[in-house]
Amino acid sequence: MVRMAKTTNVPLFLYLGVGIGAPLVEEFIFRGALWRGWRLSRLGLWGTLLITSFFWAILHVQYPLAIIAYIFCLGLLLGFAREKSGSIWIPVWMHALNNGLATIEMLRL
Repeated sequence: MVRMAKTTNVPLFLYLGVGIGAPLVEEFIFRGALWRGWRLSRLGLWGTLLITSFFWAILHVQYPLAIIAYIFCLGLLLGFAREKSGSIWIPVWMHALNNGLATIEMLRL
């Protein structure tokens, strides 16, 4: 992420991609399509929560293990938000806030 931030010519595009694009796509896949199908299966809430968080975390293999663990925990939080709100939009906004703040921080380094 730091390398991307240092080599970007247009920081706005980096922010739009990482801060808005990625959360939309990832949340509609993991807390949208997969969540809806698995939540109603035998997996139930806990299985769905663990599996979607795990797959979402390993999607980010470009990061060190500590960051992947953080992403897994964030996935659990996003899953709980999805479950409690009944809406995909709460986790989308939470994810966008997380990525947006991380992007701003990387651009500052």
